[in-house]
Amino acid sequence: MNPDYKVKLIVPGKGPGYQDGPIDVALFNYPSGIVYNPKDNSLYVCDTGNHKIRKIDLKEKKVTTIAGKKKTDCPSGFLNGDGSEALFCFPQALALNGSNLYVCDTLNDKIRVISLSDRFPVTTLAGTDRGFADGDISTAKFNYPQSIAVISVDDKEEIYVCDGHNHRIRKISNGKVETFAGSGTIGNKEGDANQCSFNYPHGIAISSEHVFYLCDNWNHKIRKIAFE
Repeated sequence: MNPDYKVKLIVPGKGPGYQDGPIDVALFNYPSGIVYNPKDNSLYVCDTGNHKIRKIDLKEKKVTTIAGKKKTDCPSGFLNGDGSEALFCFPQALALNGSNLYVCDTLNDKIRVISLSDRFPVTTLAGTDRGFADGDISTAKFNYPQSIAVISVDDKEEIYVCDGHNHRIRKISNGKVETFAGSGTIGNKEGDANQCSFNYPHGIAISSEHVFYLCDNWNHKIRKIAFE
């Protein structure tokens, strides 16, 4: 343990709630996903219980809502459009690539995209109804997507999603969704990616060598996927 590192509050909060403003008065409700943007020294947060995506400006020490209706009594839902009008349902994870912020909109069973421009427009990248289906992004289905990571391969973007209740790792690229790993059967089997099994995978990280590390949640294990 390194005593030179200190743990400090960024947004102290005073219990669950919803409020924008200076960090000493801002409130969150079960925040669960976070990503750092080095371009503007800010944090983007899935404010899961408020069904919103929030921004913490670390320089200005201020919290704002970039997507999700700002009314405190706004119910969850699904709606694309400008950030101030868009609706989410328990978003849980974020990934940032350039000016695109990708969101696991978990209970909507969709992958959403927020463009980090003036009005923060929100669109749906993939996902229709709850279920399982590979194929074109317009017809693919997810079931509780809970973690997301983005990499670039040969200047092409690849998005990987822990599709929790489908017990699979899914890949989104070139307008298609495919199963990257997992048979869909609950289990703990190792081996080839199309035959292995998971038990509610709920976390993903990818190294610069494109080695995949997974939190296999209900198996209580950390798993690895690598080319051999």
